[in-house]
Amino acid sequence: QVKEGKTEIPVSSSQEREPERTYGWGYAVSDTSGNYKVAGLITGNYTMSVEPSSELNLVKQLISNVSVTEGQVTAQNIILNPGGKITGKISDSLGTAISSATIYAYYWDNFTGNYCYAYGYSDFSGAYKVTGLMTGVYTVSITLPTGSKYIPRTMESISVTEKQETILDVV
Repeated sequence: QVKEGKTEIPVSSSQEREPERTYGWGYAVSDTSGNYKVAGLITGNYTMSVEPSSELNLVKQLISNVSVTEGQVTAQNIILNPGGKITGKISDSLGTAISSATIYAYYWDNFTGNYCYAYGYSDFSGAYKVTGLMTGVYTVSITLPTGSKYIPRTMESISVTEKQETILDVV
């Protein structure tokens, strides 16, 4: 089952994926109670990538060394932690909203040796949100649609805290 934080509220719309491996792969979407089933896996060790819907503002998670024996049920309960989020509005110097921009928030994780990232898009009003962020200091990059007259921007040292909103308006 996939649950949210310590309260163990079932989480729907989260996805569990085992990346393609030599020994097999699978995919599942949890139901409204948080239950999921990945069927047809052959014996082996798997890494699960749990990716909740951005609307839930939960941190995605990798679970390594999930041992599966073909023909047997392997129980793997998952607790997802609440995330922080970056929200704001993107506009030009005259206050005109910039829509269809992609906003990336990322940082280098020394523990895993990987970039951790999430992204979102600005809507017609220039509003955006990037959710499911772990507590940390992020670089935020904004890319614009092809043909845009605006210049992409990058901002560094943007602090994010779990369960809190960081407001970052960009002009």
